[in-house]
Amino acid sequence: MRNLVFSLLTTGILAIGSTSAFAGRLDIAVIQFTDARTPEDIAAGLAKVDLFEITDSDRTETSDRSLRGGHVLFAQRFTLVPGSKFGMSTRIAENRADVSGSLSGSKLAVEIAIQQGVDVGLRKFTRHLFSGSGSIGGGVTKIISVKLSQGKTQSAVKGKSKLETYSYTSVLAAQYKP
Repeated sequence: MRNLVFSLLTTGILAIGSTSAFAGRLDIAVIQFTDARTPEDIAAGLAKVDLFEITDSDRTETSDRSLRGGHVLFAQRFTLVPGSKFGMSTRIAENRADVSGSLSGSKLAVEIAIQQGVDVGLRKFTRHLFSGSGSIGGGVTKIISVKLSQGKTQSAVKGKSKLETYSYTSVLAAQYKP
């Protein structure tokens, strides 16, 4: 009986140890720039940096010119085994992020829904969806999707109405290190 319990414990420890030995680290971030930037420039900058290190604040922390001035809307680290699905929800103050996705080999599919509280009349929340899929092999940070937003908005200052244009570049990036 003692040998049976010992062999079961040993098998369980070996199974857990071998699973964690194949697990990798997946870093996902949504970065928004307040100007129009080309995906090529952003991808070149991301290839040189560690995603987790530059998104450790509400602004991108890097000396690379193509990544400076970015606002970190979302950043999360997961420990995953290839072939697994993941998901989580988090809330900080008036913001909520719902993440779901899967990692199959070196192909990542992810969807991030960010809901932000705003105080504008009857509309209390805005929801932004960032999703995409792509190959993330090699331990290099890669762009999963890019969203370019341009438009006009009306603002009022001291009773005078003014039409302003805006341009945003939002990037969903990921890095997987086995």
